[in-house]
Formats: sequence, structure tokens, C-alpha cells
Amino acid sequence: MSDMGSPWQCPKIDARFTTVYTPRHHMQSGVQAPPLNSRQDRGTPGASLKAVLALLAVLAAPAAMVAIIHHYGVNVPFWDEWDELSIVPRAYDGTLTLASLWAQQNEHRPVTSKVASILLAKIASLNLVDEMYWGFAFELLALVLIWRMLIASFKGPTRGVVTPLATIASLLLFWSVAFENWTWGIASFQYLSAVFWAVLAVWALASWPGRMIGASLAAISTAFAIYTTGHGFALIVVGTLGILAYGLIDGKIHWSQLSVFSLVGWACAALYLRNYVSPAFHAPGAVFKVHPIDVIQYFLIYLGSPFWTTRGGVALGFGVLGIGGLAAAAYYIGRFMPDWVKSALPWILLGGYTAVNGIITALARLDFGGVEQANQPRYRSIVVPLWISLVVLASMIALHLSPRFTRRTIATALTAALILFGLGYSYLYYRGFKYIRLRSQVLAGGLPALMHYKAASDDELRIFHPNPQTVRDLSRKLERYHLGPFAH
Repeated sequence: MSDMGSPWQCPKIDARFTTVYTPRHHMQSGVQAPPLNSRQDRGTPGASLKAVLALLAVLAAPAAMVAIIHHYGVNVPFWDEWDELSIVPRAYDGTLTLASLWAQQNEHRPVTSKVASILLAKIASLNLVDEMYWGFAFELLALVLIWRMLIASFKGPTRGVVTPLATIASLLLFWSVAFENWTWGIASFQYLSAVFWAVLAVWALASWPGRMIGASLAAISTAFAIYTTGHGFALIVVGTLGILAYGLIDGKIHWSQLSVFSLVGWACAALYLRNYVSPAFHAPGAVFKVHPIDVIQYFLIYLGSPFWTTRGGVALGFGVLGIGGLAAAAYYIGRFMPDWVKSALPWILLGGYTAVNGIITALARLDFGGVEQANQPRYRSIVVPLWISLVVLASMIALHLSPRFTRRTIATALTAALILFGLGYSYLYYRGFKYIRLRSQVLAGGLPALMHYKAASDDELRIFHPNPQTVRDLSRKLERYHLGPFAH
């Protein structure tokens, strides 16, 4: 494993002092990076205080989200959970089979979340708030790996940007705009773990480039991702391109690693599609009948969905900015910053994961809900890696260009960007929080009817699922085994 440094060492950077930030260039230009073991403030109270402040800054957003889950999470199944949780009583009455674990739910084969639901039933009486915490834990692990990748990407004089970028990544990962994913057990586990598997795959390739351990870990992550949600299929593309790209950078394509990764990825895809039945809401051959303009609109709105609204073309405009910015940043770094290419590659791959999923989702879901369906809040967690990657790549380019500007100009631009980000982020966070609170009130308000499901009206039970009989059937089984809302 390559030495990625420590997250606690983040010295400030004088933007005018540096030009290109690799050891080779330092030797050529005469600019010497400060030796990592000669820091004068190492071990001093000031350094310890900086480390504590850095940790607090990065963990502030996760801490706030834990408090939100604790206060607003409701231990009750919702929507798709009523269908998927039918697997749990099978683990109690002796009818659990591999076929039931393998069975589709819509277009997914969520084997991992079914197993997680059974474990949750055995460990915590199927407390669905605990499942929300599990999803939170996956997102926190993704943040840790992103922090590690930032440390590997910015070394020497540029290390000072690691903590600010890690803080921005934390704010985006734990953003309330994906409000469904924070207080909905199945969405928490599936969508947030999907982000983790993607980050883990990219981190593995970046940590062990050209080595079998990196390709193997990426293959394992891809397999888990595929059998969590369909978003895992994007990792087949991302992993293949990553192995090829690192091989080209090192001057040698590692065909054995590419073969292992491809074998695992495509074998998982083949098993996934074996006996696959297209969901009822998918018209046969619809993917070949969609209008190209609608696909493009869906794709762009999907990428811009964290910015909430489609009115006035806001989400679509941000989608153009996101994919255009990612492509422009990759081109600029490849053309004018060759020494940065290897540091930039993980972020290009992570942004590519979101882009590929945007294409797949557009083709799979356009006929289901139209273009507006791209703005679903649950998709926003999958989109966030693109925006984290774009911020990191833009920071690399800014560091490269900074010697051309005065410190006053840089400070003014940075201040304006932070104010704009802070205002926009806070406004959207508040909107997401309002929906979390409203959702909690509706579900909690419907609990008395659920606890008396035999006498409750159909309209009262439709709060939880469009088919009231589905609610009654599973409630009877959960009550028999004292699970979920019937645990006590």
C-alpha cells in the first residue's frame, strides 16, 4: 500500500509560492517541498489544535445528520420496504430459500439489503431506524476513503487544501437534499452503500495502481454494488477504464488484472440477467423508442438534481455545468498539467461513475416517469460524487493557475466562492430538512392506524404503501414475530 500520509498534517499553502507540485518538478525548478519529518510545529500544542479543528470541521455534517436520524427516524416500513421485507418472516417460519433472496425487486436484485434485513431482524428486532444508521455508517466510511484519496492527491506544499476539500466533501455527502435516503431504511442502506462501494473501488485502484490487490478489491466492490442496486453496473465501466488508465500512465497494461476484474464484473452481470423479467412499468422495447432529446434532458437533470428544482432549467443547467466541467477539467489537466494526471485520475473515475449511472438510469427509467422523474431525491446521493470530484479537480487547476494572480485577487475570488457556496448550500439544506421533518410527522401520525391494521381503513394504510392489503399481510407476520413497529 502506498504511503498516503496522515490526515492531521495540513499546512497552509502560499498560492504564489508554487507552480507544479510534484517532487520531480521541485527538483527541476529549484522549489523544495518542506520535508515531511522536519515540521517545526510537529507535536506542538498548535499542531494538535489544528488537527482537532480539522477533525471537527470534517465531522460536523455527519454529527448533524446523526442527530437528525435520531430525532426524525421512524421505525416503520415505507413503500418498497413492504415488498422487500417479506423475506424476513421466511427466516422465521423455515421457508427462506436462495431463490427468495435472489428474487427481483423492480429492476434490482437487492441480495445484500435482503440479507441485511434478516440480520437486522435477528439482532435488533428489525428496528428500521438502525438500518438508517447502517446507511449512515456506509456514507461515513466513504468520507474516510475520500479523505485518504485527498491526502494522496495533494502532497508537499499543496497539503493545505486537504482539510477544506475534505470538509466540502463531508458537507455534500451528508447533505439533506437526499432527504429520502436519511430517514427511509431501505433507501439508506441501498443508496448510501452504493456510494461506498463506488468510492471503495476507486480508492483501491488508486492505492494499488498496477497491482492485483487493487484490481481484486475493485472487483469485489463491484460485485457487492451490483447486488445492492443496479448502480453497481457503472463500476464495470469505471473499473475497466481505471485499470487501463493506470497501465497507460505506468507504460504497461496489466492484462491479468484487467482479466480478473472483467471476469468478475461480467459474470455478476450475466448472473444478474439470468431469468430477468422486465418490470411491469417498463414497456417492452421502450429503451429503443425513447427520444434522444428526452434522454439527454433526463441525463442532465439527473446530474443537476442535488440543486433541487427543474423550474427555469436550474437542475438541467447545473447538469450541463457538472458534466461539462468534469470533461473540461480532465482535458485541461491532461493537456497542461501532465504531472497531475495520476493524482487527478481517481476523481475523474469517481465523477465518471455518476455520469455512467446517469445514462443507465435515463435509459431504464425515462418511460416510467418521464423527464421529471430524474429529479428524485434518492438519486442525489449517487450524483454527489460527481460534484465532489469537480470541486477537487477545479482546486488542482486553481493551484496550477494561482501564480498568475495576486494574493488579493485570489482571496477575493475564494471569499466570493465560499459565500456563494455557503448561502446556496444552507438554503437547500433547510429545504431538505423540512421534507425530513414532514416525512417523519406523516409516518409517525400514521402509526396508530398501522398498529390496528385489521380495523384501519385503506386510506389510512396507503400512507405506507399504495396497496393496503400488502401492509395488512406483512403486518400480521411482523406482529407474530414481534418485529419492526410491533417489536414492543
